[in-house]
Amino acid sequence: MRPINELARPNIIKIASSYRDNEGKRCNILLDRNENPYNRPYNRYPDVSDIKEIKKEIAHYRHIDPLSICVGNGCTELTDLLLRCFCKSGKDNVVSIRPTWETYKQLAVMNDVEYREVLLDEKFETTAEKIIEACDENTKIILLCSPNNPTGNRLDDNELMTLADIFDGLVVVDESYADFARRKTLRPKLNEYKGLVILDTMSTSMAGAGIRFGMVYADKEIISVLEAVSKYFPVNVLTKGFAIETLRDQFETEKRINTILAERERVMEAFTQLPCCKKVFPSEANFFLANMDDTETAYCRLKKNGIAVKRIDNTIEGQKQQFLRITIGTKIENNQLLAVLRQM
Repeated sequence: MRPINELARPNIIKIASSYRDNEGKRCNILLDRNENPYNRPYNRYPDVSDIKEIKKEIAHYRHIDPLSICVGNGCTELTDLLLRCFCKSGKDNVVSIRPTWETYKQLAVMNDVEYREVLLDEKFETTAEKIIEACDENTKIILLCSPNNPTGNRLDDNELMTLADIFDGLVVVDESYADFARRKTLRPKLNEYKGLVILDTMSTSMAGAGIRFGMVYADKEIISVLEAVSKYFPVNVLTKGFAIETLRDQFETEKRINTILAERERVMEAFTQLPCCKKVFPSEANFFLANMDDTETAYCRLKKNGIAVKRIDNTIEGQKQQFLRITIGTKIENNQLLAVLRQM
């Protein structure tokens, strides 16, 4: 990885330096922020210095150094934060894959950062070589989702580690769905690769999409840059309380994960028996991708019956394809889904 002063935007480095200089200067009587002195703890603006408790819980849950953790209001905000801190508008670029989570491209466009895509093959895979070929001297971030959304497959760990080894910028791996995967997370590799950054969330396996809480795991230098900016929009007090509660109830989280995994296998197997389904792709997430005989008809039939699924468009070797991405719901919801499709 390049030195942090070369990798991050110069104006962000100045903010980070100022933030570090002011760390540790805490007062007991706060009369500087125009807050109401009553109704504690909700009367105070949230502050990065107030999140030590939740970092401790995350560190215990994920086996990570608390100093290597930055938290924010979901992975969307944290991805945006990475782009704003490390990519110069109108100059730098980020390299990702297609198909993947469409929000990556939207965030790049909003930040005036060029977004480059490497097409996945027919198995929804790629290589480190193809990704590096798409990079140039202005590529600051390689952004990959694994397991990938919407394809459901986990990208090859060896290819990801090759990228982390040879790329001199940040290799950001979004592991939002990793708790549903058979293979292990890349978190233990953080100590080996200084440029490796991992995104995590409470939205999926921890069933907390409504609280909007996400985590970044990275080298302490990277975290210090991110936190210097994230202090202006830290997580709120209510979210922090719910997040701590969730992290302490690992048994309930594991129970939900196992239930979803069992339902995923059952529903995927049922899809292979549907006359209207041509192919079901392997998945290591809480969803799967299905190639239908008539995707548009299936989508509209489900919607007419009050069932929402995601329609995915993709192009492989010049041929347009359409898929349905099915999120695993409760057993009752999944049965209703299958009942509608069996009538086609």
